[in-house]
Amino acid sequence: ARPKLHAPSIAHCRPPAMGNCEVCLDMEHPHLTTERLELAVRQNDVAEVRRLLDAGVGVNNPIDDDEHTVMDVFFLEHKTECQQMLSPRSGQRHLDADALHDAFDKLQSNAGEMYKLLRDRGAQVSYSPQRPVRPSEANSSQADGATMGKNF
Repeated sequence: ARPKLHAPSIAHCRPPAMGNCEVCLDMEHPHLTTERLELAVRQNDVAEVRRLLDAGVGVNNPIDDDEHTVMDVFFLEHKTECQQMLSPRSGQRHLDADALHDAFDKLQSNAGEMYKLLRDRGAQVSYSPQRPVRPSEANSSQADGATMGKNF
């Protein structure tokens, strides 16, 4: 007679879950994702960027299908803030020289802290002259001279 086989319990059949750490956290706990890192960089939230990087979020993880990084976001946001200071939208007043200097000093101080944090953690821009160009980018780069200036 054959020995009777027992079916293993369900706990023994499932492989350990990977990548679903959010289910173990309170809903109020900010997620540890590349998307959250991108948002923190866009908001110039140095403390949140540091928290996310300390928790293991990759500083050079791509944020989109074109493999842009948070360093690309940092440069784009910094450029945009500088442009907005020099060319206010309708309904906003132009800054006088002293106010412009004060605003620029504050912007540069905050940006400097973010840039140093990102670079200390190994952040890189995604641009590479050796990277193959997509046909859609080749057409737009011929029209405007560059692809790094586009929004992402």
